[in-house]
Amino acid sequence: MVQSLLVDNEIQINLYYTFKATKSGQNKAVVLKDEKAKEMMESEDDKEEVGMVETTWKVMSWKEQNDITKGSTIQTMEGQEIDWMSFRDKRLKTCLIGWNLKDKDEKPVILTHEAIDSLPSDIVNALLIKFDELTSLTGDEEKN
Repeated sequence: MVQSLLVDNEIQINLYYTFKATKSGQNKAVVLKDEKAKEMMESEDDKEEVGMVETTWKVMSWKEQNDITKGSTIQTMEGQEIDWMSFRDKRLKTCLIGWNLKDKDEKPVILTHEAIDSLPSDIVNALLIKFDELTSLTGDEEKN
């Protein structure tokens, strides 16, 4: 039986990270590939250095995509154009619907636009890339 097109599809995305000290001594979040994270978590010396954020995403509806596109359209001298940074930001804030982030006191961080804006850009970019990879078809998958 064919699945209904109106079923809510949620996607779970886990992102592994660690922190590395920069030359200035600041700790910078570094995204880990899943294989590297698994390797580190199996090591007694490194397992405490790996963090993981569990996120839940939804696939955009037609209305949501139209609203995001309209809200990201800007007027230029040549006509209307899409502000792709705005589009990506609105898409992230529409599709990311859950996470397990905690603050420094181990209290849950409520998922808000402000909380998303405060994340390190490398983490946000990695999450968006994973979301795109999981929701896009490859050339072979597109073939009937």
